[in-house]
Amino acid sequence: YQLMHTQLFHLDIIHVENIGGEITKILNKRTIVGCFPWRFVDGESSICRVVAFDEE
Repeated sequence: YQLMHTQLFHLDIIHVENIGGEITKILNKRTIVGCFPWRFVDGESSICRVVAFDEE
């Protein structure tokens, strides 16, 4: 947990925490994942909507 917050952000490596919802519907499937954060000027974090586009 702390590694993501302290050592990887400056390398432009981001992550999503507490993802849930209907994630079980896409397990073991190839998808295109999109993350759409709210614009938060000078913010360190933001809520976002994460969607998976099923290729089938």
